[in-house]
Amino acid sequence: MCKNRSPVIVFMPNREMDIRNSITVLKPNHSQEVSVLHADLIPGLLQELGYPMIHLFYETALKSEHNFGFVDFRENKIAGFVFGTTAISTLYKDVALRRAFPIVYQMFRLIFKKPQKIGLLLKVIFYRTYRHQTGCESELVFLAVNPPYQKLGIGKKLMTHFHDYLIQKGISRYEASVEIENESTQKFNEKLGMQLEYVYTEFGIKRLRYSFDLSTCQNHSR
Repeated sequence: MCKNRSPVIVFMPNREMDIRNSITVLKPNHSQEVSVLHADLIPGLLQELGYPMIHLFYETALKSEHNFGFVDFRENKIAGFVFGTTAISTLYKDVALRRAFPIVYQMFRLIFKKPQKIGLLLKVIFYRTYRHQTGCESELVFLAVNPPYQKLGIGKKLMTHFHDYLIQKGISRYEASVEIENESTQKFNEKLGMQLEYVYTEFGIKRLRYSFDLSTCQNHSR
């Protein structure tokens, strides 16, 4: 205790403080909370399939040595996460093979409750990972930050950890896809330094394909 009896100061979390130390490796035990964020914030095929399928995806994918990610904790909750892979061509196939029975069960359960989703079932059955022009296997697959914690630099900090991981693996480039209507993510990617490569169509949806040269990170760190 201070001898001059200074007033007691109660530390309160500061929204502007450095958040680097609040970021940790994304693990299978985080899959439940991450799946809730994904279901709320990330549009696409997985979101259409619903929370149970999203949970199955993360729970299974995070057990593979090819997949990785990071989460940011705020007030004992996950404020944001990033998920990536170094083997995008086999990501979804690997999940399907590892958890075939639960996936089939969840799909037919969905169709039983919502028969109008039969078209979605056909999408899943005939789904093949789009073969991109460059053949790059490393990919930023998903990134999300809970709205109350947006504009605090969490996304950028998560991406710093994402970049560091790939550099340590000896990987010099990764790619990412964004729906053409998702302007906020496009702006984030471009601000981060990603380069637009081309536009392609998947499931009738136009997407932008970005790339990032990790040597620029290494140059800036010197």
